Amino acid sequence: MKKTQRPEFGVVESHPYKITKRLMQKFYEWDLDRVSEGTANNHIRNLHHLYEIFHKINNGDLEGLLPNPFKGIVEREEQQERTKRALDRCVDWKWVEKIDNFKHELPEGVVVGKVDLWDNEWLFKGRQAGDKRLVKREKMRLLTLIIAHTGLSFVELGKADVLSIHNTMTAGKVLSGRRVKTKHVYTIPVTPKLEELIKKLGPLPWQPFVDENLNVDYKKKDCTYQVFSKYMKRVLTEQIGWDEDYELTPHRLDIHSL
Repeated sequence: MKKTQRPEFGVVESHPYKITKRLMQKFYEWDLDRVSEGTANNHIRNLHHLYEIFHKINNGDLEGLLPNPFKGIVEREEQQERTKRALDRCVDWKWVEKIDNFKHELPEGVVVGKVDLWDNEWLFKGRQAGDKRLVKREKMRLLTLIIAHTGLSFVELGKADVLSIHNTMTAGKVLSGRRVKTKHVYTIPVTPKLEELIKKLGPLPWQPFVDENLNVDYKKKDCTYQVFSKYMKRVLTEQIGWDEDYELTPHRLDIHSL
């Protein structure tokens, strides 16, 4: 719009400057010169989803409404190629073992699995200032292992019941629910190791930020992610001797589910 000095683009066939797929292809090529391919792809995908919502709401009310001009701009990779690219970003399992072998030194008599960090009675009943920090770090260490063993994404850990173990007739013990982003149903087998980690963890180290209808409180989510990510990048990596040339993040760990 800046380059052509046009005041606007239209979304109906009769508009003189309507949005077309050819125009969006040019925009995509222009964007590739400015940002990485992944970022440019995300720009198009976000515009695609927003237009789908707009089209669904206004279809029938706006005469000659254009079909989605962002559709097909970014070619979908084959599942095999996406899996290969994801595995290239995967953390070597040796680091998961190092995390498993490490344990934060806890206050005397404290059992992590029995502590709810949001329980005021526990917080203020003669506790030292550092007690909460030590318990929180141990809970986040356990959560790091749980992500690696389950492939759960960080946002799933905003659900209050995400680590509730269900007994099934055919699959045995599982974690089950719907993905926050895709709404797809998932079922994750609970191995003895995973069950042990969940029992050791007890209540999550943060309050839920996803409700039962999978609506996300993004402000709470972002604050929580920053705390968790900071712990992984600055505290945990130092304690396990991390020497890779990339950062340890929740996303690199949840790839282990592929």
